[in-house]
Amino acid sequence: MTEDAFPPYGLAVFCRDTTIFLVSRASNGRKSRFLPTHISNDGINFSTINEKFLIRSSLNTAEDCSNIISASLAKNHDAYVLTYLKPDRSKQPRLFLASSSDALHWKKIGSIGQECSSFGTIVPEYLFEGQSVLFYGDRSIRIAFSKNLKHWKTSPRSILSPRRTEFDHSALSVVSIHHVDEGIALFYTALSVKGRLCLGAALLDAHKPEKVLWRASKPLWEQPDGWDTVRSRCIGVIPLKESFFAYFQDDIGKIFVEKLRYGTEKNPVSAKMVPHFNADHESKPETPNLKRYAKNPIIEPRQENRWEAMSSFNPAALCLEGDIHLLYRAQGFDGLSVLGYAHSADGFNIDTRPLYPAYIPKHPFDTVDATADNPENKYPYVSGGGNGGCEDPRMVAIDGRIYLIYVAFNGQHPPGVALTSISIADFLKHRWSAWSTPKLISRPNQIQKNWVLFPEKINGKFAIMHSISPSILIEYVDNLEEDFTIDSYHNGHSDIWRWDNFVRGAGAPPIKTELGWLVLYHAMDRRDPNRYKVGAILLDLNNPKKILYRSRQPILEPDEPYENHGLKHGVVYVCGAVIKDDTLFVYYGGSDKCSAVASAPVKTFLQRLITHKEIILKPL
Repeated sequence: MTEDAFPPYGLAVFCRDTTIFLVSRASNGRKSRFLPTHISNDGINFSTINEKFLIRSSLNTAEDCSNIISASLAKNHDAYVLTYLKPDRSKQPRLFLASSSDALHWKKIGSIGQECSSFGTIVPEYLFEGQSVLFYGDRSIRIAFSKNLKHWKTSPRSILSPRRTEFDHSALSVVSIHHVDEGIALFYTALSVKGRLCLGAALLDAHKPEKVLWRASKPLWEQPDGWDTVRSRCIGVIPLKESFFAYFQDDIGKIFVEKLRYGTEKNPVSAKMVPHFNADHESKPETPNLKRYAKNPIIEPRQENRWEAMSSFNPAALCLEGDIHLLYRAQGFDGLSVLGYAHSADGFNIDTRPLYPAYIPKHPFDTVDATADNPENKYPYVSGGGNGGCEDPRMVAIDGRIYLIYVAFNGQHPPGVALTSISIADFLKHRWSAWSTPKLISRPNQIQKNWVLFPEKINGKFAIMHSISPSILIEYVDNLEEDFTIDSYHNGHSDIWRWDNFVRGAGAPPIKTELGWLVLYHAMDRRDPNRYKVGAILLDLNNPKKILYRSRQPILEPDEPYENHGLKHGVVYVCGAVIKDDTLFVYYGGSDKCSAVASAPVKTFLQRLITHKEIILKPL
């Protein structure tokens, strides 16, 4: 394999004037005398340069860079100083130094000393009593001084130590150091109680660098929830445009950046100025999550009705004249799926729920043949514990009619997608016999689910979203009443590092907002298998195949008992969502047994969604 087949291993990131450099090494184990270098003007978009990052020894031979563990660079007046950790001849890690005039071609100086076997970095543009200052450590952080960068005097006293009751209770590792107006800003990493990587910071006295003026009580950044099984590390932190950019890399090579705003504010206790970090929209913004209704579930099975005695879940939703109308999937113990109706005036509490179904399957593609008891005739598919019928409804209202899309399964062939409709007038009066004759709109012998219809025409045509895995696939239809079929297909998986690396499909029909089409979708994380989670994306209003924003964490996960102790563990499954009184209501099935609702102020939800996008460096 070529070197390009291996992801880069980020070593250091630094600024030279207004240019940001990212130095890395290939992870294929080959010996390398140089390090690939990449540059950027904005700290986000990087490109490879031809000049290589080269270290030469005192004998002018090229240093083997393939086993460098970590590195850091600091401007020291007219020269640059590189500190890098790598094994010495005895295979023990040792901190070495090199100097350069251009930050690309380096001359090795030597090592810090036998006692320094952990990573460290020099304070840039700073001398203390005529000496360069270096902070290092693999558990506690200590300090060393030198007048010539060759001979170092280390202090046995710890500057920073792990705090037993704080986020940084584990070993501390130096990441970056910067000389700021208020003193010396030191960034370090530690592992939280949950074993997640955290970024901490401290401010040291520039007049007495062993004195700590301030230390963060909370992590500036913490490894996201979806990364529980992913190892990550911090490459470095650089000052850029009155902010700090922190660079991280996961164990499959993805590099990403978090932006931290830095400033000072007056301490109300001591009345002195202390530093603080504010998370910018690129740095751990608030997740656009949903708040569950305290009285969930809102619809549960009713034993007195045979057709819904086992489960009542996955409700479709419509808001008509301020009222919420739900069609939910119901099952009796015979496993046949039908649709029940429920009404809510406030979006939370069900005030009307008839004793009879609103829709019953009656056609060959959605009716189970009770005489076909031969196991050889049954299709090997089970959904929600059911044996067939009409499953997982989605409905929208267009031009005076309500269109219902559902999964049709007859127990003998692969489940497909069916379409029917009813006038709004008949729907509101519960004239369920007025449903039009349903038709199968997916091709036969294909397993199809999770199709949704846009609630209004786009460019004069009806739009059906039939795949989002991971690209958006939309079929445009002139007339929904005429016969048509859509040939859908799965078009790949998301990157493994994302929480939604196995996208299952769309949830509720798209909701039109001023910022774009809001689509909720179902996905799973292969590192957290068998748990359905909900994400959100915003699509362009005129070109809904274009994804504008996507949540980088789930907005709803199966954490409550009613989402785990039903017919299927770990399931939240959205089929309906509406906006009512500036509130987003999301209706979902819990563990394939009951129905629940969660909500959020729609403006807040959308704002968090558009500021919650990940910022990822282009592949190197």
